Amino acid sequence: MNTKLYDEALEWMAEAKHDLAAAQLLYGQRSFAWACFVSQQAAEKAFKAVLIAMDSPGARCHAITDLADSVQILLAGPLPEAVLAATGLDLFYVASRYPDAAPGKRAPFRVITDHQADDAVRVATGAVTYLEDVLTRLKG
Repeated sequence: MNTKLYDEALEWMAEAKHDLAAAQLLYGQRSFAWACFVSQQAAEKAFKAVLIAMDSPGARCHAITDLADSVQILLAGPLPEAVLAATGLDLFYVASRYPDAAPGKRAPFRVITDHQADDAVRVATGAVTYLEDVLTRLKG
């Protein structure tokens, strides 16, 4: 294991956990669109942490779907369904921030619901927790 890459991966995971805490706060403040976006960011950064630790060029994208595929290839096996559920957060990468990408071309804060935000935070929490454990195991 390359120590420099592993240390960088730890920074990505720390940022993922920080984003997750922010998503929980945003949800509590009823800022549901931003809670969804930051949940997506938390999961994305957690996947990237694992890929960086494994020195994968697959870490250079923003789609959780692609990141998850890369992690599964490198780990030579499927991820749990609860972790793969994070691929659904890709929807919020743009739609939670821009009216022209949100349903009905309305401001995202008007259309993203508390149920969507609750689900996004829950799914991101599961992904970050699992991927942090993967990162720990990679260190050996």
